[in-house]
Amino acid sequence: MKNETGVRVLRWAVALLLVVQCVQFVGRLEPAHAAPPSAPTATTKPSISPTATGKSSNPSPTAPGNSNPPTPPAVLPGIADPCDQDRDGHRSLACGGDDCDDGDPFRYPGNLERCDGTLGNGRSAANHDEDCNPCTVSGPEPDGDGDRDGVPSSRCVNVYGELSALVGCNGRKVRLHTGRRHVLGADCDDAKRAIVPGAQACVPSDPGAVRVCGERLADVSVIDWEIQRCPSGPTGAPGRCVPQPNGTGVCVN
Repeated sequence: MKNETGVRVLRWAVALLLVVQCVQFVGRLEPAHAAPPSAPTATTKPSISPTATGKSSNPSPTAPGNSNPPTPPAVLPGIADPCDQDRDGHRSLACGGDDCDDGDPFRYPGNLERCDGTLGNGRSAANHDEDCNPCTVSGPEPDGDGDRDGVPSSRCVNVYGELSALVGCNGRKVRLHTGRRHVLGADCDDAKRAIVPGAQACVPSDPGAVRVCGERLADVSVIDWEIQRCPSGPTGAPGRCVPQPNGTGVCVN
């Protein structure tokens, strides 16, 4: 009788264990059969909201995969302008401007003329036409006018190149050397205030001669002085030059 009862208990224990195992197996199969989440419809768009700084959270225009790169900034006026290649603010003559030399940023109308000295790029200002006007060879006094007589020194020179004529040159301040195609100051001696165009001085090596500071606007050979003979007196005696305290000379006979 006891053996029969033990067999029954063992059978019930085995049956219960099988039931538990079946329940666990079914529980593991249920996630695989769960319905997938519903996909957004065609009209659904992701929400884009401003960030805390007030800027949109859209991806950067330069981010990889973006087909709309940013528009480059507009070229600023005066930069990389083919009509102002030296970038001095003046357009070239070829473009209808007034820049006589679009390859030189230190040469344009209105620029301060200088007799000598150094330009901004370290180049000498001598023989350099800063203001595109060959007739101006120096700046305000005392530039090129050491004696302050209002006449630039003959060492102040501009080259006028192939121009056939110059307009506006003051014959009391500048002269032309047509052979060299130079415009130069008309002061023959910038250390003596009395020596101006038309003034004369004695020639140390020739007492009977005077040298006259040239006053002709155009001259093919003479740069500074023109040598002249003092006129003879009534009796035919040769004239001679008498030096004056101010540096000039007077012919007497």
